[in-house]
Amino acid sequence: MRILVIDDEEIIRNLAMQILGREGHEAHALESGQQALDWLQEPRNRLDLVIIDLTLEGLSGADTLVEIRKIIPGCPAIISSGNLVSEKDIPEEQMPNTHFLQKPYRAASLVGKVMEAVPTGSTAG
Repeated sequence: MRILVIDDEEIIRNLAMQILGREGHEAHALESGQQALDWLQEPRNRLDLVIIDLTLEGLSGADTLVEIRKIIPGCPAIISSGNLVSEKDIPEEQMPNTHFLQKPYRAASLVGKVMEAVPTGSTAG
């Protein structure tokens, strides 16, 4: 599965990349929403799932998700945050295919949430 991790904390990006790589996923990590949108402008850069930190600097995680779904409609997403996350933090129209993961997380939690977000055999883009 092709997974994009967007988090402004390098340690979180590296951890997620290690976990996802061990599970056989093709993972790419970026530190901002704008970097992600720029990356997705390249036709070769496609993804099946995005994992987004809710509290990114600049373009927020919620706003980044809106923009990603303009490029890849319905793209499954996992919203991750060290703060308490609730559904009211995400625009209602973005709730379908959106899952939540509290930071800090363990490998098993991330892997389980990825499997929940994109069941085996499903791909978005």
